[in-house]
Amino acid sequence: MDFSEALKAMKEEKVQIPNDISLITFDDNPYLNYIEPPLTCISQPVEDICKISVKILLSKILNNDNTPKNVLLKTTLNIKSSVKNLSFQS
Repeated sequence: MDFSEALKAMKEEKVQIPNDISLITFDDNPYLNYIEPPLTCISQPVEDICKISVKILLSKILNNDNTPKNVLLKTTLNIKSSVKNLSFQS
């Protein structure tokens, strides 16, 4: 089930986003801003992923480098209207 089907099912059941449930997706696509409500997402550094992938691939091809690579890249949480603010007032 993709998120559009999940959104449709929630509307049919009258589940209100973000009042009843918060919704977060992975990958920041421009169309997420046009969905109602705009979806909170975890954004990956796609350009960095591409650059590093090409470097690793070229190293394998040109240097016969078959050593395993572990790469950790920072993601970003883009909070939009699909999550409820749970900060408590005292």
